[in-house]
Amino acid sequence: MSQGVSAVLSFDGGHASVIIDHNKTSARQKLINNYYSIPDYARDIWVGDFNFDGFEDIAITSHVNRSTNEPAYALFTWEQSLNQLIPILFDRPIYNFEYQIKDKLIKSSYQHYQFWTEDSYRFVRKQAYLFQRTQLIISNLWHTVQYTPQGYVFQRGISIDGELSHNQAIIKRSIISTLASIYTRPSPNAHIAYTLTRGDEVSMIDFKQDANHFNWVRVEFKVNKQVVSGWLLLSNLVDDDH
Repeated sequence: MSQGVSAVLSFDGGHASVIIDHNKTSARQKLINNYYSIPDYARDIWVGDFNFDGFEDIAITSHVNRSTNEPAYALFTWEQSLNQLIPILFDRPIYNFEYQIKDKLIKSSYQHYQFWTEDSYRFVRKQAYLFQRTQLIISNLWHTVQYTPQGYVFQRGISIDGELSHNQAIIKRSIISTLASIYTRPSPNAHIAYTLTRGDEVSMIDFKQDANHFNWVRVEFKVNKQVVSGWLLLSNLVDDDH
């Protein structure tokens, strides 16, 4: 570890521990219990400055998601005042751990319901917050939501690459069903404001899955040269059978 701190991982009785040396003072700290219960393919250890504070940290496989078989990671950062490693806290487990030094991001990817999901975390005063959640809603179409450190949404949209920018092209699709109802809300119980027909073109603005797992898209289109918006089922635009 940097700034006079070093760490050596060891395994004792199936537990993953770390021996920390700081200013010539050594301490043993247990990080993960029952490490050898993790499958061989998922055992992994990373060392790097994951929260970008100038100190190297440790990431170690902690368990495997039973439903998806994806390895999950526990991350620990050096706390100089306590002279020990403490967990870096996230709002959910970190799967398929990645970190991007240039963008100062921790990335986690996993299956959430039927969607492949990628979470990106940033740090404010060593505290991790969810900066972006991107979901693959259908082949080559991603829905992305970006958040402030306080948890408020400040940008959302649909793209072909999961990236949002001010100059990105609006995704357009044509209606593939004979008739497509446009609702005022993403619910079959909402008021039907318009009905479009096969071949009508719409711009895809936003996405939402309701409590019954129906996939909705907020779209914009022109009516008598006026731009209007509403919600329709994704199946009216693409075959969303997963």
